[in-house]
This record gives sequence, structure tokens and C-alpha cells, in this order.
Amino acid sequence: MMDGSDKRRFPRVTHAFLVRYRIPTSKGMVWRMAPVHDLSRGGARFTCEGVFEVGKQVELQLVLPTTKRPLRIAAHVVRSKPSQRALNLTEYGVAFDVIEAGGEKLLDSALHPLL
Repeated sequence: MMDGSDKRRFPRVTHAFLVRYRIPTSKGMVWRMAPVHDLSRGGARFTCEGVFEVGKQVELQLVLPTTKRPLRIAAHVVRSKPSQRALNLTEYGVAFDVIEAGGEKLLDSALHPLL
């Protein structure tokens, strides 16, 4: 949750959500899945393979228990922190830039009961 030192615009929820993210591989663009550590209407924090740079645009699909299909989101990386170096995992903070049409309402309905 938010305290006086938190600069986020929206309260965070720490709940078990999943996010899909696209990365380039030798076989083209592929989707991978990662656990979300916290989520708000404005962004998320998750851990995955270390593939993104701060400032990089990322294509996400947020898996919510209240929707039949993942919510499509364009975001950018605002911070990264190595998590488990031996596994090449990095914790990323992303800010949402564009949520698909009607997505804000779907995201709000999933987050509201958890606040």
C-alpha cells in the first residue's frame, strides 16, 4: 500500500497476478509468462529474464481473474534491479502507457476488491 514517501499515483495491490511479455529470440518474437509482485492502475512490478533496458517499450498482456482473456497493455520500463543473477532474473518496474480500449475499467474491477 502507499505511505507518505511513495510517489506512485495509484495504490499498489500485492496479489498473485501473471503477466505475459514479448521478447525477441533467434526464432522471432515469443511470449513468456512472469509472476507480478504488485500491480496498480498505472503500472506493475514483476521478475523475469533480464532482457529489458530502462526506458524500453514493452508489450504486455495482464492475466486477471475477472476477465476471459489477457488485458493488452503497452508500457515502458522505469526501473530494473538484478534479482537472481545465477538464473539471469531481473525485477522490473513498468509504467503503463496505453491500456486497450475498456481496459482501465476491467483493471479497476479486478483491483478494487483487493484495496
